[in-house]
Amino acid sequence: LKEKITSPSFFGDDKEEEYVKSEFETIINSIKAGFEPEAIRNEEHLEAQLTIYLKAKFPDKKIQRQITTKNGDQLDIVVDDNYVFELKVPKNRTDLRNLVAQIDEYKEEYPYICIVIADTSDQQGSDEKTVNVTDDINSYKIKYKEKFDVDTLVFKIGVRKR
Repeated sequence: LKEKITSPSFFGDDKEEEYVKSEFETIINSIKAGFEPEAIRNEEHLEAQLTIYLKAKFPDKKIQRQITTKNGDQLDIVVDDNYVFELKVPKNRTDLRNLVAQIDEYKEEYPYICIVIADTSDQQGSDEKTVNVTDDINSYKIKYKEKFDVDTLVFKIGVRKR
């Protein structure tokens, strides 16, 4: 019936959807297994390192940084105009809470999102006010998964001085 009345694209293609999801999971698993970030100064340095890793690991993919959404938001890394990687170097719980709103907005346009968090809690220098956000990261990691079905990758990363 569906082949005679409407085009197959109207009903969607489950196999295509499964392929896209599988491809996204492959990229995430590659980052989990092989991405070894060096000490960073800020989120931009983490973004640069992950971009270089993705371009080396997936040379056939279109990998872009700082892509603007229809709402004017900036996506950190976008792969093949389909997969979004949002990076955070949270200094406190508020940074993680604000990420909830970002994910909510991004999900409207991009169904495939992965959060990459740099946990620098134990790495900050003694001259800076150190706030341990490891427990908050773990708590919000669960919230992101439950509320948005978004995977979160957490890396313990050192902080580089100038």
